[in-house]
Amino acid sequence: MIAFKMEVSIFILGLSMQKFVEVLGKPVHVNLTGRGVKALNQLSEPVSIEMELLFSCMLRKRLLFNPGIKENASQIHENLYLFFHAVMTEHCNLSDYESLSDIPVTDFPTDKLRQMVPRWVRIDYKSGKWKGSFGYV
Repeated sequence: MIAFKMEVSIFILGLSMQKFVEVLGKPVHVNLTGRGVKALNQLSEPVSIEMELLFSCMLRKRLLFNPGIKENASQIHENLYLFFHAVMTEHCNLSDYESLSDIPVTDFPTDKLRQMVPRWVRIDYKSGKWKGSFGYV
């Protein structure tokens, strides 16, 4: 099946979905795999995808899949939302934490947040879990 809808920039090729959504006023190309589309169509509750960019003594980027609709999230689909979150750590002593995902973070103070929004995000659903990545090139 091939569908094209100009006003919302949705392309459905086979079972995958590609769409442009605005995040903080900047277009982000969303690529949802066929498995992701299938899982999306089975969602009973909304999921918000957080594109997290961590600033510390290192740089980390990751996607977090959160239940519910987060404030200022852009709608990708009926039950799927996307937002960007720049965060930072209070200190660089990472050895205090068992896992990098355990590091406490706070909002990154900047007035240039729009410039940090990625150009693309790829979303998949594999082995019963949402997965994905985002990038700038």
